[in-house]
Amino acid sequence: MVILPYNKDSLRKLVSSGSNLIPGTSTINFDKITRERIFESIDAAKMQLKRDLVNDYNLLKFRLGRIPMMVDFINYGLRDPQLFSNYSKSYFNFVKDWKWSWNQR
Repeated sequence: MVILPYNKDSLRKLVSSGSNLIPGTSTINFDKITRERIFESIDAAKMQLKRDLVNDYNLLKFRLGRIPMMVDFINYGLRDPQLFSNYSKSYFNFVKDWKWSWNQR
């Protein structure tokens, strides 16, 4: 059984390869149009991810009363902190960009 992390590339690979990576006796085949729509949805998911990351960041910041460190997300059992780094190239960049956009409001 192959376990893939849920990121855009692994989802594309799963859709492209059909059912050979899906565990169990499931069989799924997508036509070309459906496959393209799935890829478009995967690309559009980045905006939802940003909204979710910002919400989780603000929730933990409010709970702690300070800017959370990456380990705080682990200690409180929240979102995987690696997602912040993956989204903005580093956790520092995520915090810096979010604080900058917040100050512009």
